[in-house]
Amino acid sequence: MLDSGNFVLYDLKKQAIWSTFGSPTDTLLPGQDLPPGSQLFSSVSDINHATGKYRLFNQQDGNLVMYPVGAIDPDSSYWNTGTYGKGLLLTLSLDPNGTLWMFDQNTTYTNVLFLTNQSSNGSPDTDVYFRLTLDADGILRLYSHVFLRQGRELMTEVKWLKPSSDRCLVKGVCGPNSFCQVSAKGETSCSCLPGFEFLSTSQSGCWRMQGGGCTGNSSNDDIRPLATMVEVKNTSWSDNSFAVPPPTTSIEACKALCLSDCACEIAMFDSYCSKQMLPMRYGKMVPGSNTTLFVKVYTYEPTSV
Repeated sequence: MLDSGNFVLYDLKKQAIWSTFGSPTDTLLPGQDLPPGSQLFSSVSDINHATGKYRLFNQQDGNLVMYPVGAIDPDSSYWNTGTYGKGLLLTLSLDPNGTLWMFDQNTTYTNVLFLTNQSSNGSPDTDVYFRLTLDADGILRLYSHVFLRQGRELMTEVKWLKPSSDRCLVKGVCGPNSFCQVSAKGETSCSCLPGFEFLSTSQSGCWRMQGGGCTGNSSNDDIRPLATMVEVKNTSWSDNSFAVPPPTTSIEACKALCLSDCACEIAMFDSYCSKQMLPMRYGKMVPGSNTTLFVKVYTYEPTSV
């Protein structure tokens, strides 16, 4: 175990064959780099360090990107450094003084993500240590830990974080067919779309309470499904459209087109109309949003005798 925090395994020839710095999990320590093609994975929780729901990927195109685990499409990313398209292979590095930066080994290019205020890095009576952690909530945080030599308590401070303290900006916080919202007290919660309910107590996603399939409003034995469109305002979602009507389609026409189409579960109207497939992903409450959802909700009523 080195003073840097690197745990190294050597062979009989005293050659390093494995190290924790070369196999990062959710944290980078000073002197530890994240080279191109490498990733950090969040933990399940603060006490369960199995692989969690989020990852930080240092891509081969030079971009440092955060995704939900299992997602690779650009639409699933929720933060990036925007350093792609430069023809560079960038390495993420954390210095002992807390400076977080990216560099290219073959050029002089650098990109400083966080520059430490040197005057705040302690005094002769303190020791300051830094770590960069992709936390279980999907937020990347740079921590400072201040150890006071006079026996007083450890002080921990978040020096930098991305994307922000608003957890609803982290894609995948709420599961499919649900949307994220932040209360006045700053607490995060998930809500299902109309006609859906949570799959489990963990609120990992929502499913339809009642389905109608492609039966429309036709009779079936003693009951018949009746479809109505329920409006949801002030939200944003990933676009999962399978059909886009002409741009001149009005909002009422958009609603009617989905209602009459047995394959359409949800219509989304912003500046144009689109028919959406399930599941709906990455929903969040956005006050003042121009997006309106029309969600098809099924009820059943007895057929007339």
